[in-house]
Amino acid sequence: MKSAFSKYAIGWGLALVLFNAITFVMPPEISGYDRFEEPRFWIGYGIVTVFMIAQLACSYFIFRSGNLTRVFYGLNLAKVSVSVLVSMTIAGVVCMAFEIIPDWLAAIVCAILLSVNVVAYLRAAAAVDVVENIDKAIKTKTMFIKMLSADAQVLHTKAQSDEMSALTHKVYEAIRYSDPMSNEALNAVEDKLEAQFDSFSIAVKANDYADAQKWCGEILSSVTERNAKCKILK
Repeated sequence: MKSAFSKYAIGWGLALVLFNAITFVMPPEISGYDRFEEPRFWIGYGIVTVFMIAQLACSYFIFRSGNLTRVFYGLNLAKVSVSVLVSMTIAGVVCMAFEIIPDWLAAIVCAILLSVNVVAYLRAAAAVDVVENIDKAIKTKTMFIKMLSADAQVLHTKAQSDEMSALTHKVYEAIRYSDPMSNEALNAVEDKLEAQFDSFSIAVKANDYADAQKWCGEILSSVTERNAKCKILK
């Protein structure tokens, strides 16, 4: 991600150099007035430059974590920042190029566009944080079943007979396809399920088929109970 941002920054730098070259090298005769002495020129130039810097900062915000998920969530923010830059560049160039525009009008238009675009940027940035927080919450709430499923998969490889393998496979499949979402209201049944799995694991490792069969039935019953409660909580 750092490499991607570095390449982007190089392109951004070239764009800034090009903008300044066109702005200051273009002869006054083309614009028809001595633009460097007009406040509206500096208003337009300042607004474009500020938003070019803001767009770079926005891109850094997206790429800084090196996390592909965050970059994906930040794509909408990137679109907003580019739209903001384009609209402010158009407004700034108009203010710089046309002598008939009063200084006060240029300042008011740029101020309005600035306010609207800053709000749009902040909303997009907030949306990234909200979606990311939701994603983290979902990962946390699905962790119990994911971890228990992984333990069941490992335990299946330790079965010492075909009969025991059938039991461990049945338990693994039941846990694997159970509702992944958790909830505080499920703490009791999940604690019971975890304890039952520990007892089942001990029986499997000891190759005690009768005990393993007993705990297999208990686990399947608890998984069914948990799934039923998950439906109620949705």
